[in-house]
Amino acid sequence: MNNSEHIRYIWVDYAKTIGIFLVILAHTQLTPSVQRTIYVCHMPLFFFLSGFLFSYDKYPDYKQFVVKRARQLLLPYLTFNVIGYLFWLLIRRHFGEIPSDSEWYTPFYGMLYGAANHNWLIHNVPLWFLPSLFCVENLYYLLFKNKYKLLIVTGISLLGFVEYTLNPTRIMPFGINIAITALVFYAAAALLRRLIIQKENWLDSWMFAALIASTIIVWFISEMNGKISMHKHIYNNYWLFLSGAFSGILAILLFTNMLANKMGQYVFIQYISNNTIIILGTHLLLFVPIKAIAIFMFNVPKEAFVNTFLPNVIISIVNLFLCLFIIYIFHHYLYWSIGRKRLIN
Repeated sequence: MNNSEHIRYIWVDYAKTIGIFLVILAHTQLTPSVQRTIYVCHMPLFFFLSGFLFSYDKYPDYKQFVVKRARQLLLPYLTFNVIGYLFWLLIRRHFGEIPSDSEWYTPFYGMLYGAANHNWLIHNVPLWFLPSLFCVENLYYLLFKNKYKLLIVTGISLLGFVEYTLNPTRIMPFGINIAITALVFYAAAALLRRLIIQKENWLDSWMFAALIASTIIVWFISEMNGKISMHKHIYNNYWLFLSGAFSGILAILLFTNMLANKMGQYVFIQYISNNTIIILGTHLLLFVPIKAIAIFMFNVPKEAFVNTFLPNVIISIVNLFLCLFIIYIFHHYLYWSIGRKRLIN
């Protein structure tokens, strides 16, 4: 492995770590402007990184690909649905910030449908990402094994626009229509992968200026286009959404490449990067006990977490560190439930 290849994987680890922290932070009661900015790009980033890491060489046979990715994505989807449902039924439904009047059986619709229609995934909303990513990867595998990739990406972008224009609210099973839009990010990353790997010093003197410019664009588009929600199939202006998402992805990749070059590799960052699915599936469950401890043991007023920035950043950091213990439990005792082998060391 040459140095550029080594750095490449380091910055991917940083990008996934920052991305999953933004996912946690976005699920707090943040200042609206900050939350809008995060929602512009935090989920497109994960579709982009997944596409960047995809390789047909890993899966020469489609059947092998489907079986392996189903084990890696749909088995955790089922596991975290069950855990999230039990936690919601016994605790969050009664003691959460927004007590639910949904019937006890409502989440089963969401589990089977694979999307967040009508609050069906109220017990663990972030899980929408897993079946949608599974759809994206299957579409990519079947459509892009030829030389017309750029043409297909263009066609998919137009198809996503037409579908959203004609069907702006309804989410299809397993988020298949969300997957059409997400495929644009996935495929774009796969197309750029070779270029990024081959260009050893793709970050040079313009890096910092590009980072600032792309960050400003993300903020500007978030203010102009309003809050978007991929899991609800809400993009407002479709082309502004794509522009903001790609600008945000660029900003994060520039920043994480800078971190990788300056700081190098950290086991802690790798550990989080390798376990983003576990964090995705469990972090929402931790906010109730974290806030309960803050409010009842440390006398922090509830209002401190409403439309604020720093308090929510703090509880998000606490949440992330608590997820490390959950990761340990899954790797050593429940590894079979997420389609992994037992982690010895």
